Amino acid sequence: TPCREATPMLISIVLALPLVFSFEPRSADLDALVREHAAAAAAADSIEDVWAALDALAAGAGDERAALDQALDRALAAEKPLDGKSVLLLVAARLAGEEPDYALLSKRLEGLLADAQDEIARSAAGLLADTAFRALDETKLESVTGALRKLAKDTNREPDVRIEAAVAMHTLGRAGAQREARTELVAFLESADPRLRGLGAVALARVGDIETGRAELESLASTPGIEGRLAQAFLKQEELRRFYDRRQKNLLDYAKEKSEDADLKGSREARLLESTMRLIETASLEAEDTTREKLVDAALDGMLRSLDEHSSF
Repeated sequence: TPCREATPMLISIVLALPLVFSFEPRSADLDALVREHAAAAAAADSIEDVWAALDALAAGAGDERAALDQALDRALAAEKPLDGKSVLLLVAARLAGEEPDYALLSKRLEGLLADAQDEIARSAAGLLADTAFRALDETKLESVTGALRKLAKDTNREPDVRIEAAVAMHTLGRAGAQREARTELVAFLESADPRLRGLGAVALARVGDIETGRAELESLASTPGIEGRLAQAFLKQEELRRFYDRRQKNLLDYAKEKSEDADLKGSREARLLESTMRLIETASLEAEDTTREKLVDAALDGMLRSLDEHSSF
């Protein structure tokens, strides 16, 4: 009988155990998970393999993203030396989390800019090109920018490493650093090597300067490969920007005209024709390729063709 009376209580306790444990932080497990992936990154054959491991690390933590962020912070803040690829993995994973400690991450990445392996230095510069690092205090920002400047000007380094450093320097630096970075990038446009000219043009586009390297971008856009697709994307983005700038100007001009002349003159039909042409001029994607004369001709031709198949303008 005592056993029968205790059974419901025991069942309740057993059923409650998974609930209790499900809310316990898995700090030790997540620390082990981070160490495991850091070691795998260190043994990776290439940086591409390191980036490919990011999803696996996040998946291993399941829904415990906040706890994973804490484990990553502990690993990055530890005094124990880490392999360059391990640092890249942990920093990239932490940047994908909530409220990263940018001072800690920038310190780790800055140390990799002098790494003897070009792919590690280039990847560190690439991660530093994140605009979020602009939130660093002036002293840290100056330190990082100085390290990027040194890498960008190091002619013993591979061109793509120097370019990535110059892009990050332009992203994080003040006006003086941006001018220096741009000078380094423009220099690549003067290379006899078409590949280097293309890299320089794409890098300039990344920092917002399409026009300086437009000819190289247009040439590159006609070639297959990642660089060609990047060039196409930047040129298309610039085309859209110009369209929206033009449309905004047209809308402002139209608003000004309406304020100066609230009522269009002429008959209702004339006003309708005028308002339609203004709509085309301000909102149509094809507005740049047409004129008022062409629009009027099209309107007259449309009217006549609506009568019969033999009439046209």
